[in-house]
Amino acid sequence: MNNFEDFFIEFQENKLKIKEQFSFGQEELIFERYFDLLCSVQSNYDFYKFLDNYYVNATNSAKNCIELGFDIENIEERKAREWILSVNECITFFVGKFLERKGHKFNEHGYDQTMEKLIIMKLKDIEGEEWQILSLSLNRLWKKARCNVAHTAIGIGLNNKSPITHKDVLKYKDEYVEAHLNSLENIRKHYPKYDK
Repeated sequence: MNNFEDFFIEFQENKLKIKEQFSFGQEELIFERYFDLLCSVQSNYDFYKFLDNYYVNATNSAKNCIELGFDIENIEERKAREWILSVNECITFFVGKFLERKGHKFNEHGYDQTMEKLIIMKLKDIEGEEWQILSLSLNRLWKKARCNVAHTAIGIGLNNKSPITHKDVLKYKDEYVEAHLNSLENIRKHYPKYDK
C-alpha cells in the first residue's frame, strides 16, 4: 500500500472508533472525553449539565479535536490551525457558560467586540487572583489562535504570515491544557454540584 492508502485506512478506522464510542447514548460524554484526553486527567465533572444550551456547539468543537487527535506530531500540518481553533472554541464555550451562569450578559456591548474579548473583560471583573491569571492566559492564547491574515491590516497585505505549524501547536498545547485545568478548578469552586 502507498502512503495515501495507509493514511485513508487509518483515518476511516479512527472515524469509525469515534462514531462507535459516541453512538450509543453517550453524547453527553463527548466534552468530558475531550477534556480528559487533552489534559490527560479524569475530570469527573458533568460538562453536559454544566454547559446546558452551549453543549451542542461545544461538542462540535470537541469532536473535531478528538478526530484530529491529541498527539500533535501525528496531526497533519494543514490541520494544525484547525486543531488550535477547535480547542480555542471549547474553552470559550466553557468559560463563557460560567460567566453567563454568574449573570453576565454578552449582548450588552453590541457586535463590535469578539466573544473572546468580552470574556476576557468579564473575567477581569470577577474577584480573585486566579481569574486575573486566567484572563491574561486566555488573552495570550486567543491572540495566538486568531489568524492575522483575516484580522489585521498587516495580515490583509499578507505580509510575513506563515501558517500555524506543529511547532506552534506544541508550544500552545501546554498553555491550553493549563487554561482548561485552571478553568475547571475555578469553576468547581463556584459550581461543585456538577462534580460526579
